[in-house]
Amino acid sequence: MGFAEKWKRCFNRTIFFAFDRDRLWSGDGPGGDGAIRSTAACVAIDAGTRRVAAIGDEAHALRERKPDGITFVDYVQAGAFDDVDVAESAIRNEIRKRLGRRLIAPRILVASPGSIIRKRVINEAMVHAGGRQVITIPVPMAAAIGAGCPVESDRLHEILYFDRDWTAFALICRGILTVHKEIPGGIDQLMEDEFLGAHVSKEGLSDTGASTIPLLLHRIHLHRQRAVAGLSDGQRNGLTRAPLYLTGPCASRAGLADGIGRLWNRQVVRPDNPGRVVIDGCYKVMENLDWIIRPVKGAASRVTG
Repeated sequence: MGFAEKWKRCFNRTIFFAFDRDRLWSGDGPGGDGAIRSTAACVAIDAGTRRVAAIGDEAHALRERKPDGITFVDYVQAGAFDDVDVAESAIRNEIRKRLGRRLIAPRILVASPGSIIRKRVINEAMVHAGGRQVITIPVPMAAAIGAGCPVESDRLHEILYFDRDWTAFALICRGILTVHKEIPGGIDQLMEDEFLGAHVSKEGLSDTGASTIPLLLHRIHLHRQRAVAGLSDGQRNGLTRAPLYLTGPCASRAGLADGIGRLWNRQVVRPDNPGRVVIDGCYKVMENLDWIIRPVKGAASRVTG
């Protein structure tokens, strides 16, 4: 391999990051070893000096010993960074583990929520941690790609993403997110609704009968109704024939797929490992980053959310 080729590979080195409530995932793209690794989304900080004592799985193991004078920070909350400074330390540590100290900083692809403010916070954290260029992809888009959804099809496809503390709903057509809603509350909220009997009837009236649904599913149902109301008749008919993709680290909860299928009278597709779909989607996108960033008609890029 000549010098020019080595320089090109070094310049194009890309790492992806994805995270949920408990884990931080990272993977290497072209020019790397292709390995995907995960570590605990936790950092241990010395309460006296305020210095980082341990990061990731080491911090998680330290937490189990319950040492005095150590504070533990879980820096991911609702799909975004709850403590930016701590998150930067964790990201910087992962980059150095993969690349060591390099003259050329890597590009970073990161799966993030669609909120402009949250996306900006994540972008800035990635740059401060050592990224040269940050490319964001909304979590529902990455989940759809990882789940095998034909995102470039002319037909609308529906995605639901369940984490512990947040939920995302999206409609995708021709590689673009036409609808992207993020709803506070995830599977923890759903379990609390069921435990407390916090249900709403399908007509929106308080009830406790068999025709009721948990409050969280009711909120998702309302967002979906508003989105579908803005579609043409042809789009609505196509949507009813297309499967709904149920994804996310908490999508495997017993009864969730059946309940959503009955609620919307839809075929529900749940991947074998729904918690891995965002990671798998990011890995696939890494093979063709031009697809995700090139402009398309009616949107700045394919990841417009």
